[in-house]
Amino acid sequence: MKIQLVLNHTSYTADLSAAIPISIPLKFDGEQPNHFGVPPATAEPVQAGDFLGDVRRGGSCNVESYRVIPHCNGTHTECVGHITEERVAIMEALRQPLVPATLITVEPVRGEETPESYAPPKAAEDILITRQALEAALASAEPAFLTAVIIRTRPNDPGKRSRNYLQEPPPYFSREAMAYLGDLPLRHLLVDIPSVDRVFDEGRMVNHRRFWGMPSGSRRLADAARPDRTITEMIYAPDEVADGRYLVNIQIPPFLADAAPARVWLFPISPASSERK
Repeated sequence: MKIQLVLNHTSYTADLSAAIPISIPLKFDGEQPNHFGVPPATAEPVQAGDFLGDVRRGGSCNVESYRVIPHCNGTHTECVGHITEERVAIMEALRQPLVPATLITVEPVRGEETPESYAPPKAAEDILITRQALEAALASAEPAFLTAVIIRTRPNDPGKRSRNYLQEPPPYFSREAMAYLGDLPLRHLLVDIPSVDRVFDEGRMVNHRRFWGMPSGSRRLADAARPDRTITEMIYAPDEVADGRYLVNIQIPPFLADAAPARVWLFPISPASSERK
């Protein structure tokens, strides 16, 4: 199925039958990514009186109880409520079913190889996503496709689907890089790392605050200049998915929470004039 849409007075065609998944399936009984060393996501059959929710063990049907920490157990989408005293639901910020997006690939660098900074101060062996890399990757991006920016990092091995990030510290954004992204007209940022901030950052979360337009140290929703934005972390876009423009669809369960597990799809898009008549 194909749809036509108009962005900035230009007509495009998107192929909804060619959806590309870029979220990580959550295997409750297998390998899964892990951030901060939290317990893995698990599924257990419900037992209540004589009822057992496991057909393999004689139950009449399968009924399971799931234990999951969305921020740490896999692909998830979060809102400004992640860092505010006020409880804000991700459902309030994620209302567009299809969003124009640009996928880019960047090569993070060691902290000692860039003058760009972080707070607390970066270590020489830290791996940073820099403003310089983002500017180069987005130099030819079309403004109409900057509502969402999807960032894939190198190396891009399939191990991202099950990586323990305490054992293998991930890249994070420099302050300059997040300032650059924060100044773009984007609403949704999607990344293949578990956090836009350093894993151990003394609780400052400077990049989260910069993205939502909050002063350093603030926990007040009223201080957020861009409370409508979302961040999706721990995606995985295989190498065969080309950089460029797409429509992105971020699906979440209707949780009244600051974050929820996410299923993310990309849809190829092209100028309508290039379509065969």
